[in-house]
Amino acid sequence: MWERISRLLPETLPARPEVFGCLGAPLIAETDLDYLIGRRLSRQALRVTLRGRALPEELYCQVDDVLPNGKQQPFVDRDRVVDLLRSGATGIVSRADLLFPEIEEVSNGLEDRTRTPWKASLFMTGRGAQGLKPHLDGESVIVIQLAGSKSWMVSRLPVEQNATITRNLTPEETEAADWEEWQLKVGDVAWIPRGFAHQAAANETGSVHVSMAAEALTWWRLVSDFVDRVAREHPETREQLPADYWKGGPEVAKEIVDRLLLVSQEMQSSPEVAEELAADLAAEQYWMSRRGQKGGLAAALGGKAAESRRQLVDEDNNATAVVVDREAALAAVGAERAGKGRASTTAQ
Repeated sequence: MWERISRLLPETLPARPEVFGCLGAPLIAETDLDYLIGRRLSRQALRVTLRGRALPEELYCQVDDVLPNGKQQPFVDRDRVVDLLRSGATGIVSRADLLFPEIEEVSNGLEDRTRTPWKASLFMTGRGAQGLKPHLDGESVIVIQLAGSKSWMVSRLPVEQNATITRNLTPEETEAADWEEWQLKVGDVAWIPRGFAHQAAANETGSVHVSMAAEALTWWRLVSDFVDRVAREHPETREQLPADYWKGGPEVAKEIVDRLLLVSQEMQSSPEVAEELAADLAAEQYWMSRRGQKGGLAAALGGKAAESRRQLVDEDNNATAVVVDREAALAAVGAERAGKGRASTTAQ
């Protein structure tokens, strides 16, 4: 399934929103969606919104279990959810990649190609309804229409450049945005980078779509990691602020500048540290991915030394190792930069 999608998406995702065409078939069957609503979902797995506002869980959950500690355990009530959807509500299933193997396969493919964790949310919207207010996301998303159809309004330019936080638009931003309209039908795939405003409403058929969201890895992430490293090695950066720091003034500004200069000097004198931090980040992203987490769990259950944090990934029939400790991660990143692809190692 990922290979089918990759033919619709360019190797480098564009810097603006775009619709790439149709898969030709639903990613998952409607019978699977019926099964999803009917299965025993915890309240954490689903939230329901109506006209952009979250509904209290008492409207769609019931309590039929009591935990040993005496606390009640609410579960999603299928009939209540269906009634709410018919009345114009939207059901949002978190981490759909953990519920559907087909969506997990797509997520795995995205993670393998981008070295970035992806998570999926499933949106079920009643006919003619709009689940969320106009908003922008702090993560770039791939939208796949699974059932029905949906009308999208997407800004032609980012409302907030390189956004890192998902938020609703202000009325002024909504009014000022230059909107373009999309009509997504079953199998259509769209790309919306972070910071671009969007809103969507189901057509008369209702709608189900999945949003694949990529974690934003920014330059500031590496900068802040380096600042933390400098702070650990230079006690003067951890000195207590003076009691009157809140007054500001040129003295406080000078102290801040002096510490920023220290960080800059450390970076210039130790360029290899930047490479180490980049390798650390790449390794951490794998460890946080589904493959890394599942591999770590399998290693623990199998009685292997989980402390080694070494995971093997079978990719295109080749045993490819992604190693989370810094030294092996550096070797893997270095080999890739040299054009050799991912480094292959053997678990010891």
